[in-house]
Amino acid sequence: MKDLTKKEKRCIAGIVVLYGMYDFSVLLVDLFGIMVQVMMGFICFVLLCFITTKCMNMKVQNIFIFLLIASINSSYYSMIGVPYNRLPLTWFLLASVMIIFLCHLKIQRNLALLAAVLLLVFFAFSIVYLRNQNLAGAVNQGINLFVFLLMLSCAKQLRRVCDVRTGSCAQIIYLGSVFMFSLMVVLQKYLCENRGLDIGHIGKYAMRTSYAATFYDFSFATLYVASGFCMLFAGICYKIRLLSWNNSLILMGVYIYAVLIINARTGLVALVLAVFLMFVYLIIKRKRAQILVVGICTVPVVLLLLLFMSSRREGMFSSSGRIDGYIAGLKCFMEHFWIGNGFGIQNYGLTIPHNLIVQYLAQFGIIGFSIILIGMYPVLKKILLDKESIIRWTVMTVVIGSMFIPDIVSSHYLTVVIVLAFCETHKKLQQPVQTIEEKAKR
Repeated sequence: MKDLTKKEKRCIAGIVVLYGMYDFSVLLVDLFGIMVQVMMGFICFVLLCFITTKCMNMKVQNIFIFLLIASINSSYYSMIGVPYNRLPLTWFLLASVMIIFLCHLKIQRNLALLAAVLLLVFFAFSIVYLRNQNLAGAVNQGINLFVFLLMLSCAKQLRRVCDVRTGSCAQIIYLGSVFMFSLMVVLQKYLCENRGLDIGHIGKYAMRTSYAATFYDFSFATLYVASGFCMLFAGICYKIRLLSWNNSLILMGVYIYAVLIINARTGLVALVLAVFLMFVYLIIKRKRAQILVVGICTVPVVLLLLLFMSSRREGMFSSSGRIDGYIAGLKCFMEHFWIGNGFGIQNYGLTIPHNLIVQYLAQFGIIGFSIILIGMYPVLKKILLDKESIIRWTVMTVVIGSMFIPDIVSSHYLTVVIVLAFCETHKKLQQPVQTIEEKAKR
């Protein structure tokens, strides 16, 4: 944040507020109507283009990087009002496609691009050979994975064109988007419990009520909020202040409250494990003894959070059927060893395994799993081993969470935190950054 001018800070705050308004129009679509949501989406995009290019003097690629981040909260809703399962044409997808297009004006050969091409071939073969009944579900998951691998193939090019200013702006927009999502969850709880209005995704169970606002999965929602908390907290521990102390404390407080409202365990568990690993690294590798004191102080806080959450739900420490799902998934993998059970969550037949590895082995077999691994492993390895990065702990939080929830790629924010890691720059550039288009012309 210290690398940004006051004008740039105001512009970033404007983008966060602007897309926060759009997010709330999506959440309240049943009250205000679909046309308000659609019009707000196009108005926000036009204003985003104006703010980024005219007010901040940034290049075209920054519009779509910022749009990708700001549209996470609305990424399950079509930009033109058509139901998402019929036509997943979203602002998030538009931003992804434009980033891929700009980065590949000059083809950048890498393993992620190879994996994307191989996945396309494998998908076509799987559809023809297995003939799954729910074709729409298969195509939807195939598109998500294909776009995800293509985004990973943009890593090298994005690192070249992003400077400290772009990285700082992107991080603040992400924190702001998580904050807006947290406020939506708070509003959702208030309207449900005090006004009797059920808006967004609400789960009412015997011993608990869960809120996910515009997300379709409660575990996705809590992990998303936890990722924002981890980014902010890692910045404090690394002495890289993303926001002022007052703003940081306010945001972290709202994040934790939102995690408790969502009332799903995945985010809290992933956050605790990621922060523990960060503490171990800073104490052993960086010789930061004072971090040990911080770690000791956080133990009672974590215990209080676990105690509070356990009081609002039954089976706090149960597997919730996850173990049975893992066993069934591994059996499915052994029965369909080479090409799996096929694309599409709806085509799986049973409850999808709540584990990224088991799920992809069961769905795609050893061939499909290997293709995805070829694209993901080199990029994740480079991010997680970057000693100067604070975003790697956010990525670590999401990766740990993916071991407890299904289909993490469809969460969309896994793509975003990886893009944030691409944009993270540790050295300020002395010369103006060349655009993707200028690089491609050479």
